[in-house]
Amino acid sequence: MRLRLLLSALALLALTLYAAACSVAFDASEEGVFYCESDEDCLTPRFVCSTDNTCTVRGITPTFPCIDEDEDGYGQPGTDRRNCQFPQEDCDDTNPDINPGEAEVCDGIDNNCSGDPDVFTCTSTSDCPTNAKDPNGQDVNYTCNEQTGLCEALPVVSFCPGNPCPECGVPLECRNGVLDAVPASCAL
Repeated sequence: MRLRLLLSALALLALTLYAAACSVAFDASEEGVFYCESDEDCLTPRFVCSTDNTCTVRGITPTFPCIDEDEDGYGQPGTDRRNCQFPQEDCDDTNPDINPGEAEVCDGIDNNCSGDPDVFTCTSTSDCPTNAKDPNGQDVNYTCNEQTGLCEALPVVSFCPGNPCPECGVPLECRNGVLDAVPASCAL
């Protein structure tokens, strides 16, 4: 009786281990994709466990296409971007003018996918926008505030000729997608 009970327990254990080994190979969220941790987890010696932990045919390297709807070189969020021109995620894959490589513009849009629209980050003044104009058409120079790591917009002139203008010495800010206007009293 004990021998029969022991044999039954061993058979049940073997069946459980076999089912557990098979479940690794068949634990897939996509039909036809089998996940693995080693080559032994794949069904036959013809398959090997690839670097992305899926069973693939021995000798065939899986390809990962770049999903890039706007064709700007930055891949769609949440997709494999190994074969994209740039590895960063595109925050708006419907507009080629919005991606991590774009310069930020004072327009109320997060042009460079930083998460902060109209915020210009920098480590030096060369990182800041050039040839910018304010809403009045005045030239605007940007300088890097190295303490904050942000570009600040300053008018080209910091005072009216012969008439000090303290308002012009204050950095302009981009508010609601519009750069502050230079006070009319400061215009040349």
